Amino acid sequence: MINVLTSDGYRMFEAVIFGTFLLCIPVLLTVCIIYACYTLGYTALIGVSVYLIFIPIQFAMARLIQVFRRKAVSVTDTRVCTMNEVLTCIKLIKMYAWETSFEKKITGKEE
Repeated sequence: MINVLTSDGYRMFEAVIFGTFLLCIPVLLTVCIIYACYTLGYTALIGVSVYLIFIPIQFAMARLIQVFRRKAVSVTDTRVCTMNEVLTCIKLIKMYAWETSFEKKITGKEE
């Protein structure tokens, strides 16, 4: 639960900080392209085209990172649930001598 709250809070923070860029980017990009063409001539369009080519690559990398992050969160949540189970039932585990079984479960060393 804490993991979800932290993640959602961070996403809200990012939305507030970077949401304003969505309003400014089209105007700023247009002004910068015009100024670059005025200063450097039409060779500035080569740089702009390279920039525009890399935008889809950045989106693809962001999707890939998102997939890996979801997998990592899934593994972390499983491990946290197992540790929570161990901590709540530690007396029972000790009484029946299940330490090695739970140690293998926590560390992921299933034999």
